[in-house]
Amino acid sequence: MFLQWDYETKPDNCPLCGGTKIAEILYGLIRPTPEQHKEIADGKWIMGGCLMHPKLAKWVCLTCNARMYKPYDKNNPKAY
Repeated sequence: MFLQWDYETKPDNCPLCGGTKIAEILYGLIRPTPEQHKEIADGKWIMGGCLMHPKLAKWVCLTCNARMYKPYDKNNPKAY
């Protein structure tokens, strides 16, 4: 069974475990700066890989690894 949670903005809590450590997932070929390394260590965001697609997860729970999605608007693909 596959569960998918859609949110317009970053959720405050994980819908699966209730955890509050939610990080944004950034995709693409990212070369983190020293400041971004600190943000990764602080759990603000994680690197999601080099493949970019609007239907990939936007946020992840750092407690249970549940993925959360931003609804895809096929009429406005750059809105993602």
